[in-house]
Amino acid sequence: MMMRINMRALSALLTAALVAGAVAPAMADQADALRAAQLQQPNIEVNAEAAQQASADLQAAPIHTPADIVAYASAHPTDSPLLALSPLDRQVFLDSLRYNTSGVTSFRYDVLENLTPSQAHEVLALIGQQSFTSQLNLKAASPTDQRIMKFRPSLIPLKGYLCEGRGTCTVAEHNACAGTC
Repeated sequence: MMMRINMRALSALLTAALVAGAVAPAMADQADALRAAQLQQPNIEVNAEAAQQASADLQAAPIHTPADIVAYASAHPTDSPLLALSPLDRQVFLDSLRYNTSGVTSFRYDVLENLTPSQAHEVLALIGQQSFTSQLNLKAASPTDQRIMKFRPSLIPLKGYLCEGRGTCTVAEHNACAGTC
């Protein structure tokens, strides 16, 4: 089993804390070392604004726990974005959700690839992971869908990985490991 620490999430948290002035100088040195390591990995970009947006997305999401799914379904029996999924895809998606104290840490994304970008964005917004929509293999027909698919956030869940524990994403086809891992 291959394990990988989600440096993106760790670095984003350190960067956000540095911006807020809440980290001791020794931690600042560690954050600088992480940033330097990321410069050698061109696919990883960290900035405080992206970390703040990801945090806001998570806080605004109605689903953080399995109990939240039940409450959300009761409150939205006929108008939930989840209804855009087939019953089987909806069950696969909901069963795939993993959680920690920060909220959803990973999810199956392949079941969303039959939706429009707008529909997938709405489903992922339920768990605070709407920034992942542009990483899906979706066809954009409307201007709104085109804007969604062109959006390239710097902090997105790792495609092809699953959260196995705090800060540890492992390879898992059709899954995405979120920065909350």
